[in-house]
Amino acid sequence: MNRIVDRHQGNAPRYQTGRWRDVFPADGFAPLGERHARNLHAGSPEHVIIARALSTSFIAALSEGQRAGVERELRDLIDATPEIKGQAEISLPYDTLMVAYRRI
Repeated sequence: MNRIVDRHQGNAPRYQTGRWRDVFPADGFAPLGERHARNLHAGSPEHVIIARALSTSFIAALSEGQRAGVERELRDLIDATPEIKGQAEISLPYDTLMVAYRRI
């Protein structure tokens, strides 16, 4: 899934690249701390894989034809993965990073 989606990220400031940190700490703010929360995104493969990927900002910004290509690749991935194909529900683990700053 990441290989399919990541090809389209361009210079998006994503969690994986750490580029989102380029603007932090912003002037007038001081860091308070960070915490991680492990989560599972559970639901149908359609929801967990396809809808999730297509809602990513840089995927949503693609042309209609490019988005259709991404969706086709994701459907092919589901069909080629025995642990996912035909399943009513799957779980995708992910990590939520919570970052707090305070105004100084």
